[in-house]
Amino acid sequence: MKHKFLILSITLMFASFFATAQNNNYKASQHERYSNMYYDLHKDFPLWRARMADTLMLEKAERVNFPLLKVKDYNFREAKGVAKSGQDRFEPDTIYEFTNIDLNIPTKRYICSYNQDGFLLMRLFQEWKNNDWNNYGEATYTYNANNNRLTYLYRIWENNEWKNIQKSTYIYDSNNNLQTLLGELWENNEWINGGKDTCTYDSNNNTLTRISQEWENNDWENIRKYTYTYDSNNNILTELDQKWRYGNWENSVKDTYTYDSNNNILTQLHQYWENNELASSYIRTNTYDSNNNILTRVLYQIWQDEDWQNYHNYTYTYDSNNNVINELIETWENEDWENVQNGFYTYDINDNMLTELYQLWENSNWKNNIMWTYTYDSNNNLLTDLYQTWENDWVNYYKHICAYDSNNNAILGERWHWIDGDWQNTYGGGVNLYYNNMQSRYFAYTCYKATASYKNITNPVTIKEVTTVEILIYPNPTSAELRVETSIPISSISIYDISGRLQKQINNTNGILSFENFASGIYTLKITTENGEVVNRKVVKK
Repeated sequence: MKHKFLILSITLMFASFFATAQNNNYKASQHERYSNMYYDLHKDFPLWRARMADTLMLEKAERVNFPLLKVKDYNFREAKGVAKSGQDRFEPDTIYEFTNIDLNIPTKRYICSYNQDGFLLMRLFQEWKNNDWNNYGEATYTYNANNNRLTYLYRIWENNEWKNIQKSTYIYDSNNNLQTLLGELWENNEWINGGKDTCTYDSNNNTLTRISQEWENNDWENIRKYTYTYDSNNNILTELDQKWRYGNWENSVKDTYTYDSNNNILTQLHQYWENNELASSYIRTNTYDSNNNILTRVLYQIWQDEDWQNYHNYTYTYDSNNNVINELIETWENEDWENVQNGFYTYDINDNMLTELYQLWENSNWKNNIMWTYTYDSNNNLLTDLYQTWENDWVNYYKHICAYDSNNNAILGERWHWIDGDWQNTYGGGVNLYYNNMQSRYFAYTCYKATASYKNITNPVTIKEVTTVEILIYPNPTSAELRVETSIPISSISIYDISGRLQKQINNTNGILSFENFASGIYTLKITTENGEVVNRKVVKK
């Protein structure tokens, strides 16, 4: 019983704790576009060390998202928009945020500009004061020919001029892997080193080491080191986190993984050190359905009294479309499994989630706890999400409302709270604006309402098209495996997401690509043959 009232925090902890690295290149994923916009919109920009942590988190290794994590992502319950091959891509042009309920007018706005390939060049931050829009911040970006970010500069508007605050500089190797990320602060009219991350890679572009350093006493001081090893399938085997103490690297956390023949993670051994001594450890064991290759059980055990002791057990059931419809969580008490939480999920015919219902086990019975309800338009764009709590009946708590333009981009997002029997706008909590038919998201984190206009960004990846190569790609769309056959042997294949960001690069491939760990959406394959010719093709992950 001691864990019962901690179940929501436990669920979130495990969802974050056990999202493990599989393809450890430093890549800018779709998540980076969500999160960079979120972090860059702070009015009072954090000092470099905090920003560096944000940047590293955003550009860190791509993570494996187990099916359960998608259901339990409390910050972003993704609706499945219909991805159409060849559709245009849009990015925000101007975003208005409403933060003052009494005024009910926009008080902040963000104006964006992009390069010819659709990558963000500038984001101007303004606030409404004295009946006019006034500058208060600006973020600018530069890129190389491969659209890898080279610099990031943040300035604030002070005394009618722009004042430097901080900048980041990115250095890449010949395979477009991020080698060095340097952060600097503007002090006394000059740039001062703040921190640095340095990475090394193997021949398959997997990250081998990442060392974080801070500038102290006119020299670089080690802070943290991450070391990775891989198997022949580029699955991560070990991830070692070390801290620099008294002139030496001391172990902090180590994760060790095993896999099945389908490259699914079977076990994760997590070990934690204090003062260079092993303090605690746990092991996670995954069980998969042999037919559908989906996760059906997750068992957590902790090391106690010189043996592995059961701790938590997650059991999943699915519908015929492999959507999770039930998640049962149990805790080990008195030598037996005791119910803790039950989650039930329903979907429409397009696999959009309609409801999430959570129950807690109390007095030998299941009691309703919380519920989300979702509605969608005919294009599978999320229109409303309603959050309710159980108090002998379902009681409204808050809801979000979205409206879309003809291109499936959200032009309005609102947050409402149930107060004294009526829906009222309240400050705080933030709103989501989904665009590109639910494939992209902007989170306005301090307002109760936001509106947006968008730019049509074409040619997200500039790749020279060569048509002399005969090529066959199938099945397209795909849900798992994709085969690429060409008349000339393939040298490498690069996979880009809808924003044009490199997601994966495969050298010396046999033409068989796994898309199992990719999110649904449109991707571009850049196929380079052994004679140097390049072919660009779009594929769709279902």
